[in-house]
Amino acid sequence: MRASAWAAAMLLASWSQSAAAAPIRVDFAGTIGSVQGSVLSAPAAEAALGGSLHGGTPFSGYVVFEDSTTPFPADDSLYDFAPPYVVHTELGSYVSDSIAPPVAGSHFLLRVRKDLTLGSAVAVYANDAAAPSSGTGLYLIDVFVFLGQPSLQPFDFHSLAELQWDLATFPNATVSWDFKSTANAGPVEVIASGTITSLSAHVVPEPAAGLLALAAAVCFLSARCGASSKT
Repeated sequence: MRASAWAAAMLLASWSQSAAAAPIRVDFAGTIGSVQGSVLSAPAAEAALGGSLHGGTPFSGYVVFEDSTTPFPADDSLYDFAPPYVVHTELGSYVSDSIAPPVAGSHFLLRVRKDLTLGSAVAVYANDAAAPSSGTGLYLIDVFVFLGQPSLQPFDFHSLAELQWDLATFPNATVSWDFKSTANAGPVEVIASGTITSLSAHVVPEPAAGLLALAAAVCFLSARCGASSKT
């Protein structure tokens, strides 16, 4: 009786832990390669950003999303993943930190492209910034993280859960940031871009879920053992 109770308890604990998707955090870092303006010269674009961004400026960031074992579609197709998510980047004096879309029309997109001709890729796009309520100048409106493979390299992954988040898998890794003027509702005015030189990932621990599962297992086991001792 105790053996069967223990097996049932462990099954309950395992089920409780696997019922929730595992959040994955992908960390990246590198250096800015260029700061360009749509109508401004490069020096003027750098000046418009306050002088904190220029070639060689370091950046860092991470993306957090719910892992998924859902199979990717066939080759040459796209797969979009929905929130919940976190996108965080730091470059110069600018910080972008998005946990939920703050304004209508904002969105987060994690897209997988399987294409041997162009090269397979994973792209993360966050259009997450609202214009500040006061002040003038430029503000960060969106972030685009691109992790690409060389053309003709096989894409041997079938779901997000199988992806290897490293530069050996995605040697063509870049980030770009778009800035707009608070006084202009028109197109993006300045774009900063950089190369990712460090890329890694790990599962975000969920201690609360683990403790809940353990407590449920112990409670179940105690109840079963108590019942068996009375027979």
